[in-house]
Formats: sequence, C-alpha cells, structure tokens
Amino acid sequence: MDVHTAYEAVQRGLRNTLQEPADEVRRLELERLDELAQKAREVMRATHYLVSQGRVVRLTRGGMPLEDDGPVLQAIDRLLRIQERRARLLGLDCPQRVGIDAQNPGEEIRGLIAALVTGGDEDLDDEPGPDGSGDAPA
Repeated sequence: MDVHTAYEAVQRGLRNTLQEPADEVRRLELERLDELAQKAREVMRATHYLVSQGRVVRLTRGGMPLEDDGPVLQAIDRLLRIQERRARLLGLDCPQRVGIDAQNPGEEIRGLIAALVTGGDEDLDDEPGPDGSGDAPA
C-alpha cells in the first residue's frame, strides 16, 4: 500500500465516522422541529378571544366574543421560522450571490487586489495605525 492509498483510506474512514453522527443529529433536530411545528399548528387552529383587563371583549353586552387574530398570526410567524430553520438544516436554500462593482471598487478592495497582483503586502502596510500614522502595527 502506497502513501496515497493509505491517505485516501484514512480520509474515507474519517468521512464515514463523522457523517453518521451528523446524520443522527440532523434527524433528531428535524424531529424536534416537527414537534414545534405541530404545537404551532394547534395554536393556529384554536379559537382565541380578545381579552382586555382580564375580561373577554364582546361587541355588545351579552353578544358574541370578539376573536383575537394575534395568536394565530404569531403561530404563522413561528411556523415560517421553523420552516426556514428546516430549509437551512437540509440545505434547501440557494446560496446567496454577491456582486462587486469592478469599475468602482472601494479603496480597501483596490489595495487587496494590488497586494494579490504584486504578490506582496506592501499596500497593506499603508493602513493608518491606531495613532493615525501611516504604519499599522505588525
């Protein structure tokens, strides 16, 4: 067995060893999210009455109580947050794209690009230090 084959075998073993616990943790987290979502759905489906100063609010004396949509809307918000967490956990969201205006880069970006092109860090030393001088402490 050569060094490359041994290295690949070790890497494969590490991936398999780490993947199994990660899958189990992910499964447990999804179960917890399912439970939370079920409770939020129960709140969303229940009827809630508007209460003021400890008393149910009615449109007229002896009339039907007014329903309160606040708890329902809060349950909807919670369900959306649970769905967002589930999507992140499962990797369902598309990666965000970030663009840089190459015609108008900022000074900091321009300095980094110059340092990359020249292969040195001489442009990075021009940053002002804490005392306002041209040399930043190393």
